[in-house]
Amino acid sequence: MKRLLLPLPLMLAACAPAAQPQSAQPQTVHVFEGQATVLLRPQQYRLTLTVNPLTYDAKGVMENRSSGDRFSVAGTLLPTPNGSQELTVKLDANAGPSARFSILGFGLDGLSAKSDAFLSGTIRGELLAGRLRVNALSYPVTLRRVR
Repeated sequence: MKRLLLPLPLMLAACAPAAQPQSAQPQTVHVFEGQATVLLRPQQYRLTLTVNPLTYDAKGVMENRSSGDRFSVAGTLLPTPNGSQELTVKLDANAGPSARFSILGFGLDGLSAKSDAFLSGTIRGELLAGRLRVNALSYPVTLRRVR
């Protein structure tokens, strides 16, 4: 009888559910809308960011609603001691269409009609105030949180 009872606990242990790893903390989505005046023209923007609260990585899309252009966004959203947040992201123009050219027999492939840019700013409450840097020029940006 003792021989039959010994394998029984081992068999039951094999049927027990395995421990499930805890899922990572959910990512936070931020959506801001507003405007910047770029090259003397007011432009409407929408910034959608997904932020990992453990690593502070921020990824998303910046849409120029005035022109229809879309830029992929990657960078960081860091907390500050005073309760605000510091945003620093690169806007990648290669997310859009590109062109192929040949000049004097030299082929150029994958050139984007738009320039990459950098966006940096401070989020206090519902307001993102910062600077959009395109090439060597910097423009003030004010965006309000919509979600």
